[in-house]
Amino acid sequence: MSYVVDPLRWKGDISAVWDAGSAVGTGGTNNWILETAGTATNFIPQTACSSMTLLLALVR
Repeated sequence: MSYVVDPLRWKGDISAVWDAGSAVGTGGTNNWILETAGTATNFIPQTACSSMTLLLALVR
């Protein structure tokens, strides 16, 4: 399994709500996009991931 880290960028086109998910694709509104991939995703707070910064790891 490999991971790619891609920074998030707020898009907010689905709603103005900034809510958080508990994992990638679980909970939260897909109001964020991945900067490199350009795909919509949810926000995961740093306590829900192993990174000390707000980054999203995607399985490729």
